[in-house]
Amino acid sequence: MTIFTALLALLSTVEIDNFTPFPSGYSVFQQNGVSRVTVESEDAFFSAAPGTPFLPLAVRVFILPGNCQVTSVSASLEYPASTEYLAAPLAAAPVIQPVGSSAASAFESTTQSITFGNPAVSFHSGHILGAYTIVSCSVNPWIYDADTRELGVSPFCSLQLNLESRENCPPLSDIQAEMLTFRANALADRYGLAPFQGIPHSNTLNDVDYLIITGAGYSGPMSIMEDLITSRGLSFQTLTVDQIDGNWEGLDVQEDIRNCIKHYSENSGTAFVLLAGDETVVPVREVYTECEGCIEFAPSDLYYADLDGSWDDNGNGIYGEYADSLDLYPDVMLGRLLFSTPEGASAVFEKNAAYSDTPSSETWFRNVVLCGAQLFPAIGYTGAKGCEMMADQFPSGFSLTRAYEVAVGDYPDTYFPTLYDGAGWNHYAGHGNDRGVYWADNSGIMTISRMNGFSNPGRTGIHSSIGCHTGDFTDPGVCLADTLLTLPLRGAAAAFFNTSWGWEGYWPEIGSSERLSLNTVEQVYERNASSLGLAFVSALDMEIPLMTGPYDRVMQSVLAYSAFCDPSMQVLGVPRTEPVPPPPFRVVMLSPNPAVGSGVTFKVTGLSVFYDVTVFNIAGRSVIESFILPQNTVFTIETGSLPVGLYFISARAPGGSTEAEGFVLLR
Repeated sequence: MTIFTALLALLSTVEIDNFTPFPSGYSVFQQNGVSRVTVESEDAFFSAAPGTPFLPLAVRVFILPGNCQVTSVSASLEYPASTEYLAAPLAAAPVIQPVGSSAASAFESTTQSITFGNPAVSFHSGHILGAYTIVSCSVNPWIYDADTRELGVSPFCSLQLNLESRENCPPLSDIQAEMLTFRANALADRYGLAPFQGIPHSNTLNDVDYLIITGAGYSGPMSIMEDLITSRGLSFQTLTVDQIDGNWEGLDVQEDIRNCIKHYSENSGTAFVLLAGDETVVPVREVYTECEGCIEFAPSDLYYADLDGSWDDNGNGIYGEYADSLDLYPDVMLGRLLFSTPEGASAVFEKNAAYSDTPSSETWFRNVVLCGAQLFPAIGYTGAKGCEMMADQFPSGFSLTRAYEVAVGDYPDTYFPTLYDGAGWNHYAGHGNDRGVYWADNSGIMTISRMNGFSNPGRTGIHSSIGCHTGDFTDPGVCLADTLLTLPLRGAAAAFFNTSWGWEGYWPEIGSSERLSLNTVEQVYERNASSLGLAFVSALDMEIPLMTGPYDRVMQSVLAYSAFCDPSMQVLGVPRTEPVPPPPFRVVMLSPNPAVGSGVTFKVTGLSVFYDVTVFNIAGRSVIESFILPQNTVFTIETGSLPVGLYFISARAPGGSTEAEGFVLLR
């Protein structure tokens, strides 16, 4: 299909997406003197500026091949045939609170109206290795008159994306191509797009699979990590900060490190990057964070993983501002292991090696601890909801220990034996700071002072939390994340914590930080991600499309959520089976390509009796209703109603495997 990639630059760069917002309808309920609206749709989410009408938005996601630049997005909405009178005024979006806050704002009524003349759509675009462009659009399909209390939703929306240019896919290593395919399919599955079978790539870029960046004086303990990486069949390169500093044309050492990572990614096929050491060993980039009045500079290693742009596009020396045109999609699978001494490094690396060497006869890693605190008791917001959603993602053979706070100060301590003895996954949904995660009465769920109870040598699992600042390793003193990681023989082998604020949602919807933790577990245990780093970047991919504008809670949460782990770690308890190769088949084009006229003829050759055929546009959306086609049957698709563009005929065998072939439609 490389011919079609080459032809992309010749095509009109306009994408059209027609859809019905919330096809299952919506419902209205009254609570505390205001009207609230809910919808049953996986494409719906809440995001609004405080005081504006609190209504769900529809999200549409496009995965486009190549490096596309989106110049504009517009939405055409059809006026509803009828509207509904609300018995109470529509609720206004409240000021949401970070997980470290002790109170949540109540809903009040809005005095603002919505018309189709208002901006109806916002969008964000990003790139992964220049091979895919991901465009997400948040559409507001509602009308509301605050004076008459009339509410309606558009029955039809037409989105138009204007694209400026496309570039061909760059050379990729096998691991990079596998990462891209996994992430594209995870996104496609989440947002209802066509599956991806893989991306054409050159397998010549396999020089350095794994790049380690650390400080001088760590060569002794680093050999433990290097042996572990080699045992996984990965090639590696270890560089010290001193070797990088001043040699990669950066404005400072952080930019030198980032330029070095980018070079290895683009020229050596590097997919995994480990920052080995805390900020005293490998410098951090402090980025600007702002959300709902909370402003601070915080460390974000996403700066080293998202290699597009400079993160200081406006050149004012403040990194991570919305005006800096952040991409946010990681190009490498990057983690950081925290330590500041050779002894700490040895403790971290030895636990990672022990985790990898866990005998198959062990069962401790099938134990899970889920702790959910009362987050905002006044409105019933509890961490238990997100924990229960996470519980559904673990395999049926796992043993789950739940500890939920039913009222302020009323929580069980029955989780301690499982936690201290060693569990595969440990999650803490509570308020937090750099020293721990807490119940509503400020008693510790997991804190630095509670770590003396660990008695889990050889059983150090993965820990995660939605709490604020639990991973802020740059604060003076010791933080929760680095204490868990550097405890000799005990504690954690890996952790996912926030370096800044963690953010809640509009109850009863869970928040962005909760979704990121949930996404990570889903990618590990439901989608069988081949590494912890792959699960982490895919979890970010799931959340970024929900970003609606400057400094919203999604942007803040994505910048703060951090992977303190070896990104190539293979999580215990995830099946590692080799798939049975499907019977070979392919789509054979019988018409000239590019195609001119009203029809395109093809057939599917293979061993199966029949195939399920669908035609997708470049955005991955179906343009012709699926149909069953017997093998080797010549068939002509009517294309007279389709606009000029690039299309893909996808054939799916009864076993689920798919093959696709593209054609260019001209007039």
